[in-house]
Amino acid sequence: TAVGYVSDVDGKPILAHVELDGVIALFRLDQGHWVRCPVDLDKVEFIGVSDNPNEIIVNGLRVDGRPRPLQRMNYVTGELGEVLYQDEHYDINNAWLRYDPVTHRLIGITYHRLVQTTVWFDEKYQALQKRLEASLPFKNVIVTILSFDRSGQNFLVSVESDRMPITYFRVDLEGGQLGLIKGSRPWIDPQRMQPMRPIAYKTRDGIRLEGYLTLPAGASK
Repeated sequence: TAVGYVSDVDGKPILAHVELDGVIALFRLDQGHWVRCPVDLDKVEFIGVSDNPNEIIVNGLRVDGRPRPLQRMNYVTGELGEVLYQDEHYDINNAWLRYDPVTHRLIGITYHRLVQTTVWFDEKYQALQKRLEASLPFKNVIVTILSFDRSGQNFLVSVESDRMPITYFRVDLEGGQLGLIKGSRPWIDPQRMQPMRPIAYKTRDGIRLEGYLTLPAGASK
């Protein structure tokens, strides 16, 4: 039973996730026929399609207890390829691959660690992220580029913090204009919110756990 289909960066269906006796397998479309790929989805985690033919992006194998690397994989041969990124502490969870809107080249990834994080593989987009953040009248916030046009000057972004619920803006970098689209919870006043502090501690068996702590107004540490 097919449980989902995957298209390439041009929107052409190329892969299918199929359930076989309770196991999810990956199939590729080859000249009108579906062929099973030599990819063990119990060992690697499918993240998305690559910008290269016959490739997917996966969370690779865990080695020496380190977080799993984000890397390329040839789904025809099952061979793992180039490591694109490896977080120091986290597996790549809830990942969103980022592509150039004109060339369809893979340029970055957005994923969740303590906070939502975007890593750009391209220096041009690293600089663009910094320029965009500097243009906004907010401090200590997470700015996520959701979409942008082919000119690279007009952006749809989300802005959030521990006190400010996600709010969506349109940004015109060239014209220096910022337009509010909508707040997800406009009834919440950020000035009345207390900061949410990340905390970490080790369990008795040495496992590092993380969480968040919000203290009432006036409470001491």
